[in-house]
Amino acid sequence: MNFLSKNIQALEDRYPKLAEEVQNVPLSKKFDTYSSKNGMPTLKSKKNNTWIHSSYNPVKEGNRYFQYVQKNTYACILGIGLGYHIKPLLQKENIRLILIEKDISLFHLTLQLIPLHEIIYSKYCHLFINPNPHKLHEFILHDYLPFFHESVSILRFVPITTLYTTDFLQYQQAIKNAIRQQQTDEIVMKRFGKQWTRNILFNLLRIRKDYFHPSKKALLLAAGPSLEKQKPEIMQWRDHLVAVDSTLPFLYHHNINPYITVSIDCQIYGALHYLGNRSHTVKALSFYQLSSYCPSFLKKAQFFIGNHPLEILLAYEGLNIPTIPLTGGNVSTAAFLLLRSLGYKEIKPIGNDFSYPHKQPYLRGTYFYQFPYHFSSRLHTLYTYSLAYALEEQIHAHQPTRMEKYKKSFRLAQQLFLPEWQKSSRVFLPKSWLQQYRSKLQQKKSEATKVHDLFFLSIYPLAIWMGNKQELNNREQKIIAAIEYTSNLISDLLSR
Repeated sequence: MNFLSKNIQALEDRYPKLAEEVQNVPLSKKFDTYSSKNGMPTLKSKKNNTWIHSSYNPVKEGNRYFQYVQKNTYACILGIGLGYHIKPLLQKENIRLILIEKDISLFHLTLQLIPLHEIIYSKYCHLFINPNPHKLHEFILHDYLPFFHESVSILRFVPITTLYTTDFLQYQQAIKNAIRQQQTDEIVMKRFGKQWTRNILFNLLRIRKDYFHPSKKALLLAAGPSLEKQKPEIMQWRDHLVAVDSTLPFLYHHNINPYITVSIDCQIYGALHYLGNRSHTVKALSFYQLSSYCPSFLKKAQFFIGNHPLEILLAYEGLNIPTIPLTGGNVSTAAFLLLRSLGYKEIKPIGNDFSYPHKQPYLRGTYFYQFPYHFSSRLHTLYTYSLAYALEEQIHAHQPTRMEKYKKSFRLAQQLFLPEWQKSSRVFLPKSWLQQYRSKLQQKKSEATKVHDLFFLSIYPLAIWMGNKQELNNREQKIIAAIEYTSNLISDLLSR
């Protein structure tokens, strides 16, 4: 029986671009098609003369193949073949399947031989056929949330993956990198989830309507050791200085006031950077990510949206302030993208060393300079700097793993096309939105186990924090606790 027409219709409904691509490629000639002993179709590879599925009972074999996979699993399956090993997984509770096939002509053959509309339409599955590894990485990065799944697995359907070893190794590495990053981010959420939520809700009521008209060029100052050698150039660009907040002690020491400062630090410690200001007046326009801690003495602070889920929800709901697609945890990257968003055409970064040249640490002269700084981490306020490294005369520039990631993030930001932010005439009323948000969260309590709802995702980091601090083991309890905390905080804010 030919199932191609019905399968293509399902693809057109859910993956229209893929449906078009499949119809433009011929059926694979790398495989011979056979009827197994029980009448179901099976395949044999011409390349290595091996069966892709059982020649006796491929359905029974498929039921056994990944039988060890438990419920509540996020599973990336490398190799689809005819899909006999996939359908049994759909019967498991709270399963999420990312299905990856390399050969689109093989997938075309599968669509002809096997009814796949159940898999194609399933909200628990997502198909990738001959994907770009980078796009696969980005999808997993946004789709996989450790909080909602007890385990994550990369499952290899060996008869297929052995035919395209190099490609599937690339896919596997892309998936691993995304999973590792998400798991690392969850560790950070356990530390900062509550602070982020508090900052966003507080800052939302401080948003100003009068965004300034920017210059067309900027000297972007980062806090690398080389900044100390750039004072002559800094003075030449004196009217076009944009500084990350950690450069302020150095700038104030030399009586230099930047035009703009940028911060993404969610902790109160970032405010200490301003203490060296001799004039006691902050002249710079201060831009803060909405989830960061903004000192109350900055009366004219401006805000921008980053990638916190609650910030993303606010942008979706109509909050019209500059939005940047990533920060990489690095303020220089955030500042660069913010300037692009604001319409700056010429941006020259200095002090972006992303290493420790000449055995000098970052942030010289700041409040935590004297503390060790080697094991840099977003989790620590007092960074570490190895004494052994400081005494090593043969090393001229040291670049820890964290700095390498920051550097890659900054390089990616320089390559991104970011449209210029346009102020909207749409009115966004923060207090009204907070009231509606509180009501919607209360209504969602009874559905506290759903995944990938924008409102649930907006409290996801806070729910992670709740589970860590209050030792709640049940996922539903964590979400309800986050909803209660957020609702109470909104009530407190609105009553002031």
